[in-house]
This record gives sequence, C-alpha cells and structure tokens, in this order.
Amino acid sequence: QQQQQQQEECLSFLPHRSVLSLSGTDALSFLQGVTTNDINILRNNPQDSNVIFTMFLTGQGRVVSDAFVYKGTDNSTQSPHFYLDVDSSLTDVVLKHFKWYKLRSKITIEVEEGLGVYAGPPSSSAREWIAGGFDERISGREDISLCRYIGRRESEHNDDTIDMSGNKYNKLRIGLGLGEGAVDHPTGKAIPLQCNLDWLHGVSWSKGCYIGQELTARTHHKGVVRRRIMPLSVPENALIAENEEVKQTSDDKVVGTIASTCRGGALALMRWMNVTDSDAPQLYVNSAEDGGKVLVQAVIPPWWPQKQ
Repeated sequence: QQQQQQQEECLSFLPHRSVLSLSGTDALSFLQGVTTNDINILRNNPQDSNVIFTMFLTGQGRVVSDAFVYKGTDNSTQSPHFYLDVDSSLTDVVLKHFKWYKLRSKITIEVEEGLGVYAGPPSSSAREWIAGGFDERISGREDISLCRYIGRRESEHNDDTIDMSGNKYNKLRIGLGLGEGAVDHPTGKAIPLQCNLDWLHGVSWSKGCYIGQELTARTHHKGVVRRRIMPLSVPENALIAENEEVKQTSDDKVVGTIASTCRGGALALMRWMNVTDSDAPQLYVNSAEDGGKVLVQAVIPPWWPQKQ
C-alpha cells in the first residue's frame, strides 16, 4: 500500500513541454508587456511564488501559447533571469512571437535542450531543481496541491519517485480540469477566459497594458463566458478522440468539443451553463473505435468558483 501511494504521488517528467530561458536587462519589462499575468509577483514575493501560470496572446486577444514562468536562480549576472515552460510543439511559434515584439529590448532568448519540466503532487524526490515551486493555478485549497519544477532532462535514472512517461500527471490534470498545450488551447483560436485563465490565477487585471489585453478585459467586464474547458468522466474501456463533438442524447445538439484525453477522462470546451444544471441533459461522444455512442458526464472541477 505504501508503494502504491508513493507511485500515485510521484512527480512526472513532461516530455511534451520544453524550456526556454530569457535573460537581460529588459527581461522583466519585456515579459510584462507580452504576458497576461504580472511578472512582478515573482520579483516581489520570492518565497511563495517561484512559478506562475500565464498566456501569450495575439494582438486580437487569441491564445498563442500557455506558459509557466519561473524565477531563475542564476546569480552570475545582475540582470533578471527567467525560465519558461511551453508546449514543445509551440516552441518555434513562441520564439517567433517574441522576436516580433522584441524590437530593441535587451534580452537573450534560448532553448534549453538539457532542461525539462517535472510536475505533480509534492514529492519526496531528492533531485536538485533549478527552479520551481507550488503550482499557483489552484492555490488556496487544502485538498489539492501541485508542484512544478525545472530540472535536468535525463532519459534514464533510478529515481522511482519520477514517472518518466508523464501519464500520471496527464491523467491528474485532466481529472482536475487543467488545460495545457496546443490541444487544449489551440493557437490563434482559443480565447483566454474560455481556457479558465481568470479562474486559474493566470491574468492580472491591474498590471497595465499587454499584448491582447483589450479583448480579454472587455470579455471579463462583460461577465459572459459561455464556453469553458471542463473535465468529462468517460468509461474506462472507451476510446474517444480529440476534436470529437460532445452532443446531447435527446436531440444530438452539439454542446462541446473534446480536447485532451486519457483513460477514463477527457477535457472539453463546453457550453458549461447547459451541462452544470441540476437537470442537465445526458451527453455522448462517438467512439474512436466503432463510431458508437459513448456516454460521458460533465464534471464541475473542485476549484471552480461556487457561484459562477
């Protein structure tokens, strides 16, 4: 039982995430202008907040990429130093986005091939981390605690407190309703608040201007977000595919679209107000195996505000 608990609580190496480093005298001001969250949190509260969740947006307020920003620990220079963890498939997209807005900013951006991302419940791993700490997306809850770290990328090791496949964390985050990467937040299409950015402490409403702020702030002040990413409960033996439509069994009305999947669960962009009522309709998704109907159930994440 102790061994099983250790396996359930282990950190996961995330092979689908890559690490960028950003340094230079203008690093902080540059990041502040291209990201939704307040980077000063890392500078002003060094003991509690060593990693924050954020997004980079287009000028039209659509998502370029989600990211986690870490305060660097390199004290060899006096200039600010940050690490970013992003979806590996979007590394070039993020670099192009940065170069477009870099202008004359004195910054250096590098892909850190030797570093990787590790995430999951607090662990007893004795590994030395370069940066990281508690995942602030669902902070303030006693029953849920996640950590996220930057560490050396290693293909083989004898540390049984690390799941190198990333499957354990993927199942955990999907069950909690935490979107990550291009599958959950499609580049140029996703809207930040539909990705729950406001409920995941990923946006600052007081920091000042940043790329894509106008549409994000307007949506927030209108107070109407009809679609949100949320988890679905799926039968363990069922296989469903990304981008499949979620429909009502009563009339085949489309109420959502599947994003990330794992055995027993999925994330979907849903018309959430329709499916969270007490008399919510029954839902189904077509099976990726035989096309038959797979009954699914929308789940309200425990960290969602009680009064939506």
